[in-house]
Amino acid sequence: MTQPVDISTQYLLKEAQHFEDLVAQYFRCRANDILVACKAYMEGALVGSNIKDRVNNQVDQNSGSKEFKSAVVGMMNLLLTSFLRNGTPGCEVHRLPAEN
Repeated sequence: MTQPVDISTQYLLKEAQHFEDLVAQYFRCRANDILVACKAYMEGALVGSNIKDRVNNQVDQNSGSKEFKSAVVGMMNLLLTSFLRNGTPGCEVHRLPAEN
């Protein structure tokens, strides 16, 4: 007998046939907000805070561990590459400067 978790995992791992365009459009519409949030988290914004309202947004350079900020940096490059491949316009401005 297959466990319910195994069945759920199988469904999650399958591609959503006939929904590829919907998923691609969803991320094209939200790519900029996702990248802005990542940059804010790297700068110390509290996770879950209102990123769009930068005036009232709490930023603390000591917020978030170094590991978290490092993980976000790694995700930024992966996300940016994926969004560009997906045809998202204007997200190139979020590219992080190359480290020397």
